[in-house]
Amino acid sequence: MATTTASPSTNVDTRINVLRRGLRKLVAIALLALAALAVLASNARAAPLPCDQTVNSTTGATITFTSVGQVYSLCLTIGTTSAPADDAVVYGVYSVQNTNAFYNAPIANTIGAAGNPQFNSLDYSPTTAKAAYTLHATNPNGNGVTANAGQSAIDITLNSMSTGGQDTVTLYYAPGCNDFGTFGCTGSQLASAPYVITIVLPGPKVTAISPTSGSASGGNSVIITGSNFTGTSGAGGVKFGAANATSYVVNSNTQITAVAPSGAVGSVDVTVTNGGTTSPTSAADVYTYIAAPTVSSVAPSAGPTGGGTTVVITGTNLSGATAVKFGATAATAFTVNSTTQITATSPAGAAGAVDITVTTAGGTSATSASDSFTYVAAPTVTSVAPNSGPATGGTLVTITGSNFSSATAVVFGVTAATGFTVQSSTSITATSPAGSGLIDIRVTTPGGTSATSGADQFTYIPAPTVTAIAPGSGPQAGGTVVTITGTNFTGVTAVSFGATPATSFTFNSSTSITATAPAGSGVIDVRVTTPGGVSTISAADQFTYVGAPSVTSIAPSAGPTGGGTTVVITGTNLSGATAVKFGATAATAFTVNSTTQITATSPAGGAGAVDIT
Repeated sequence: MATTTASPSTNVDTRINVLRRGLRKLVAIALLALAALAVLASNARAAPLPCDQTVNSTTGATITFTSVGQVYSLCLTIGTTSAPADDAVVYGVYSVQNTNAFYNAPIANTIGAAGNPQFNSLDYSPTTAKAAYTLHATNPNGNGVTANAGQSAIDITLNSMSTGGQDTVTLYYAPGCNDFGTFGCTGSQLASAPYVITIVLPGPKVTAISPTSGSASGGNSVIITGSNFTGTSGAGGVKFGAANATSYVVNSNTQITAVAPSGAVGSVDVTVTNGGTTSPTSAADVYTYIAAPTVSSVAPSAGPTGGGTTVVITGTNLSGATAVKFGATAATAFTVNSTTQITATSPAGAAGAVDITVTTAGGTSATSASDSFTYVAAPTVTSVAPNSGPATGGTLVTITGSNFSSATAVVFGVTAATGFTVQSSTSITATSPAGSGLIDIRVTTPGGTSATSGADQFTYIPAPTVTAIAPGSGPQAGGTVVTITGTNFTGVTAVSFGATPATSFTFNSSTSITATAPAGSGVIDVRVTTPGGVSTISAADQFTYVGAPSVTSIAPSAGPTGGGTTVVITGTNLSGATAVKFGATAATAFTVNSTTQITATSPAGGAGAVDIT
């Protein structure tokens, strides 16, 4: 066999090629060293967090977030000193399938290759339909350059979420790589095997509701405060007990405004559901359905338009009342006495009927005839007739005005009328009580009491009194002019002698009247009548009717013409004689001895017979 001997030039070329290959190896080693230093520098930027979970698996891991912004530290390990299959996961997991694991640091690097390795790990920030995350390799593998002694770690941050429930992020690893010693990749370098991180997103949580109670008929707007509300949708997203909210609006991740549906009286939990997760129940989410209040009666059922009436409202479910209204106007004040009673003060209102309503957390009472309250205009008095009467009372007075219906009182000054009758809304007849002076007649109705004015004034007139009469007697035929002295004669309307009116009378002053006696007989009382009444009888007012005198005998029956004869005159009704005459000539003197005898002295006279009268 022929032997071929290499030429010197060929040997030189071979040695040069060997040197070149050696140089390339040195360069590659230098580049790997530089890459390792870069990895170490990258690792130094943030100290690894304590492991929230340490996983030994080639298929994936499940992690649970409790809030947005939380950082979850997932540690990957094998815990042995050999190179089992799951060591490939520790070697590195990548965001892009088929990344060359030998030339790239874990997570996001996808451009490293021979001669240009990329060992400075970059963050990976995936966004799914449910949430957005950031994955950061806090202890990345040096990919055969610097081993991690069988453990690596990923910090996963939940940046935001649009709904709750379960989510996934898929990473990839190269089955042919390992993390022990400097094994590097003994098979395929491509990260082709999936590593699925299953993420349980934080569910909704209710921390407060306001208000915490409402009407059993529903319709109350309730603000729900909590967390992880984003993504809540659908009819069952918010529930009051087992019933769906009538409607709701997700204001933010931490607040929902919902309209309560109707419900049975009692307490229920308000829950929020999204992503298949329902908020856990607690004392913070309890909502109480309250029965609506009812009003069964009001007393009194009427009052003045000026307000101020104290009204007792009776009903049910009145506890916790927040408002009492008379029509559309709030009560001036109210007090909840019990679950069945409220005392309220009526505000001012226009004349007419209104409904009294009570509002509680359970709603507002329905209106009915039982809650009706009537505002009544105050009565007015425009005239009284007569406008005066005796101080002893008893005058029947007609009061004219307006709004007299349902009058409850009539007073003369401060004294109640002896009696009164409501004739119509404009007329009342009342009997005056005893009183004195000038007073106002006032009428009270549910609308109040009439204001005083000149039109309602009534004067009490004192009764007249007779203190003396002169003369105290007169003929039965009447005609005697009698002077009556006394008090309170002003306005005199009558003078009577016994039961017979005086023939005439003249008012001289409040203390004097002149009257002409009518025919009469016996002893009678002279009485004066004024608007103040009739004078009471007394000895001072007595007047005696005297019969005409008669002469039955005289003794002696004759005497000298020169007069001077003492004559005893016998007869009847001689008392009070004012004159004795012999013919036409008055007796020189006379003395009334009794009603049947007079002694008289005859005057001078011509011879002949004369009559003694």
